[in-house]
Formats: sequence, structure tokens, C-alpha cells
Amino acid sequence: MSFVSTTKRIQLQDDVHLHVEQSFPQVQSQDYPTIVFLHFWGGSSRTWSPVNHLIAHTFPTARIDFRGWGSSTGPADETEYSILRLAQDVENVITRLNLQKYIIVGHSMGAKVAQAIAGRNLVNGLAGLVLLCPAPPTPLMLPKEMRDQQISAYDNEQNAEFVVRNVLTAKSLPDGIIERIVEDMIKGSPSATAAWPRYAMNENILELAKKISVPTVIIAGGKDQVEPVTRIKAEVSGNIPFVKFLVLEEVGHLALLEAPEKVAEIINETAQYAAYEEATQRPHEVEWTNQIIGDAAAYAASRVMSGTARIWGFVSAWVYREIETRGLDFIDAEAAKEIGRKAAQTALAEKNSWELEN
Repeated sequence: MSFVSTTKRIQLQDDVHLHVEQSFPQVQSQDYPTIVFLHFWGGSSRTWSPVNHLIAHTFPTARIDFRGWGSSTGPADETEYSILRLAQDVENVITRLNLQKYIIVGHSMGAKVAQAIAGRNLVNGLAGLVLLCPAPPTPLMLPKEMRDQQISAYDNEQNAEFVVRNVLTAKSLPDGIIERIVEDMIKGSPSATAAWPRYAMNENILELAKKISVPTVIIAGGKDQVEPVTRIKAEVSGNIPFVKFLVLEEVGHLALLEAPEKVAEIINETAQYAAYEEATQRPHEVEWTNQIIGDAAAYAASRVMSGTARIWGFVSAWVYREIETRGLDFIDAEAAKEIGRKAAQTALAEKNSWELEN
């Protein structure tokens, strides 16, 4: 199965034109969410190309160049590149594209923007988050000397390539990929380049992160030098109401380029779950909690039967989130989980029986 891609240029104000790459499966399901990709500081929409290539044959996608990066334009004022300003840009793009249901997948700085969007909850249709090697919602105050060093990291090709090879990655990447990353880094506008270490990195969006209510998957790189596992676990996972936390052991900060297949698999499973309409669109009432969680468990069990077992862990995370957000009685919650357990057992028994017969 293949997909087709188009580009759009969306004007938000006189000096802000955002470049958006959209991909559509040739055979589409109306129930499937659109995957909205947000890039890191120094990246662009094409940073996500390897992952998009693995996803877009199933799900529609939208890859956005932040203002001042890639093929997007932005103002000269560095303060106009705050996390909240970038979040507003993405919200406007989602509205302009008329996305009815979507999942935001953010990398590094893009993940901090994703947290702000989810916490603000101003645009309907958000069905989930995937935060890859995310910058935390808490402020990170660097000494001036370190800030200046970070800004100069993208001054020229030599500096940028050194950063890619020695700081951002734990695996060797093909020269062609490194060339594209370096090209994006040095192409960024001076204002966009300076804004992250001088302003946006220090921005405190913790209260917004605490308001996130959609299913969230957090992925850390086991060898990430920029956002170490311990920091992500404490400052990102520890501040979002309920998440599923995963570690890709042998990758660094550019996990989407070092392990695109693994990242795509996680996104695919998250999106498949979001597409399960019965679990996402029924009225939020305690009376149906047992049934809806049981239904979700049955769906997860069907995924187990098809050989995709990790989805059950994601549904388990959803079960606990529903228990907490609805304030359910413990007995009611246990009954719901029992329905799910039995559904999974039945599905596995059917699978084993089918394998014996065939």
C-alpha cells in the first residue's frame, strides 16, 4: 500500500508563513486519526521523513516546519518564538487543515510544544500524544556561556556536523542523512536559532502539562545525552497525569533517525488504539465504565491475536487513567479490569486453538 503527499503554505501573519507536508494513504479509513509531527530545535518537517514513510501508508500525516525553520518564515524578534507562540501556530494549522481527530507526535522541543497544546486543550479532536526524547515542561536555566555555546552550535556546517555525530546520536548514521540534518540546522533563521536556548528552554509550562488528559506515550533514548532517561522520567513522565513510558536502549537524542522502525511501530500502535471508536467516543458516565473498558480490552486482545502484543500495555494505561479521572469506586474498577482480563484470555485461547487447527 502506498501514499500520496502534498505541500501547503499557510500564512498566519505578514511575516509568518508555515510550510506543511501532508501525506494520505491511497486507501483511507475515516476513523483513523491524522498524525501531526513536530520537529526538534534545528530540524524541519523532513527530519520525520523516515518515520513518515513507515506510517503514511496507513494513517494520514501532517509534518509542520516551525516558524523560522525549514521552509517556514518567521519574525526577526527572538521573543516571538516562545513555546506558547509555537503552540498557537500549530493550533492554527490544525484548524486550517480541518483535522477532526489527530495525534501529536513531538520530538525534543517539538514535544514541549505538544505538551503545551494538549494542556491548553483549545482545539477539539486531540486523541493522544507521543513525546519522543521530550524537553521537559519545567524551565532549564543554562549559564550564559553555555547558552552562547549552544547558539553557536549551528553557526556553520563543521560545528553542526560535530554536534550531530558527537552529541545527538549514539549510532552512526549514513552520510546523506547527516548532510540533510546539518543543512536544516544552518538554514534556521538567526532568531529561531537563538530563541530556544535564550527563551523557550526556560519557559515554564508545568501547569499546562499537569492538565494533559489524553493518552500519552513517552519514549526516551537510553543513550540520549541531551534529555537523559532520568530527567525525562522525573520531569516529563512524573508531571503528566498518566503515561506509558518506554526506553529505546541503544539510541541517542535523534531516535527518529536512529531507530525509525521502532518509533513508527509505537506511533502505529498508539494511533490504532485511538482509532477504536467505541473506546474514545462514548459518553463519559460511570454506568458504562465496565463495558467500555471491557470492549477496549477485547480490542487489545484482538491485536494480541494478530501478533501485536504491546497494544495491551497501552490499553492498561488507558484503564488506569479512566479509573483516576472518573474517580471510580475501586470495586467497580477491579470489575472492569476483570472483564478485560477474561476478554484477553478468551482471545488468546482462540488464537492457540486456531494455531493448533492450522
